[in-house]
Amino acid sequence: MKKDLKKILFASILTIAFVLAITACQSVKSTPVTMTPLTLTTSATETTKTTSTTTTVLSGVNSTSTISSNSLRLTLSLDSTTYQPGQSVTIAIDETNVLPSTNNIPASDKWPLSTLGVGPCGPMNYPFGIAIFKGNYTSSDILSATPLKLYNPTAMYDCPAILSGISAYEFQPSSDTAAIFQNSGSSPAMTESMNSEVQSTGYWVASPSETLTNFTPGIYTVVGGDQWGALVVAHFTVSATSVTTTTTSIVTSPTVTQNQQPVEIVSVIGPLQPFNPGGPVVEITLKNVSIEPVVSVTAVFTNLGPNNFDFNFPVGPSNPMLPGMSSSDSMTLINGNFSSDISYPLMVEGTFQNGTTFNYIRLIEITEPSN
Repeated sequence: MKKDLKKILFASILTIAFVLAITACQSVKSTPVTMTPLTLTTSATETTKTTSTTTTVLSGVNSTSTISSNSLRLTLSLDSTTYQPGQSVTIAIDETNVLPSTNNIPASDKWPLSTLGVGPCGPMNYPFGIAIFKGNYTSSDILSATPLKLYNPTAMYDCPAILSGISAYEFQPSSDTAAIFQNSGSSPAMTESMNSEVQSTGYWVASPSETLTNFTPGIYTVVGGDQWGALVVAHFTVSATSVTTTTTSIVTSPTVTQNQQPVEIVSVIGPLQPFNPGGPVVEITLKNVSIEPVVSVTAVFTNLGPNNFDFNFPVGPSNPMLPGMSSSDSMTLINGNFSSDISYPLMVEGTFQNGTTFNYIRLIEITEPSN
């Protein structure tokens, strides 16, 4: 009996030792990647609808890009050229390696603007960011402008963990996917698609406390830049009124949305002969592609010289531009100047015969005459 009891006791001790050994093995964990949270992190989260970020690249209804000497193409895309007050503006930014081989780019700090970001926490782990300005600016004068506050400066945001000591981005061949390296390490800390999307309906104004206001009617400039000094500029317009048409006794008119252009920009040509020493002569041709007569239309260049250049077309209530009809206007741009390989924002606005208005902006190149 005593021998049996000893056997049972010995087996129990072995069982307990085996369980303890397994538990000790399971307690071993791998060392995580060192990540430093942004100092802005708090438990309070701003929940307004001002902006949000995702990783979706737009098809590029309103798009511009540049290729830097490091063979990275920075692209800025908007989902439209014209919006209504209160409508969300969606902006996508993407950085792509144009080489058919791997491209390892050391991290830099040559940001063209210090206010660029993809959310309230700044650029985060991306090497790029965006900013929005009220007004019509180019890459040469944007440094003197003040960006809009897209995020409440008095709010506390719950920021994600951000990698510390980023030393390089290694892009895959012909791709926007990049491995991110820390502290000159030989193994990447993480791999990300180098694209992000920002959505905003307006900006914050101190009046006297910070208040979110919708984008008001006018022209806005969107800037995208990266840490290697690349800079791209796009524009959008906020219309004062919605663009719609009504029905007639003959046909039913569809609604014209802000993504459609009821008056098409057929051509913008210049400089025309005879050459004027005061400035180049430019001709604009527009075409009514809607089904409603147009009784007034103007086209405005705002950044070709010291003043705006308003093209007023010979269209009126007694001489409407009927559907399918074109109209042209030319003028001398006194003290104006342009380049044939640069796109310039041209704002077109007008009124339909039924009283509704339209207003949009297009980036166009002024082409030289064929003969």
